[in-house]
Amino acid sequence: MREIADQGVRNSYIQQKQITVTLLIVLIFFFAFWMPYIVYSMSLVFLGEERVDPVFNPIVSERERGRERDAR
Repeated sequence: MREIADQGVRNSYIQQKQITVTLLIVLIFFFAFWMPYIVYSMSLVFLGEERVDPVFNPIVSERERGRERDAR
C-alpha cells in the first residue's frame, strides 16, 4: 500500500515539474519576443524621437524613405 502512495506522490512531483518547465519556457519566449518592443518604446520615452535611429522603427523608416523620394 505504501508503494502505491509513494508512486502517486512521485507521479505528482513529475507532473508538477513538467508544468513548471513548460511555464518557464512560455515566459522566456514571451519576454524574448516582447523585449525589442519594450526597449524601443523606453528609448523613445527617455531619449526622445530625435535621438532614436529610425532604422529601429520600420514605419518611421518607410515614412522617411517616402520623404526622400518626394524631395527628389
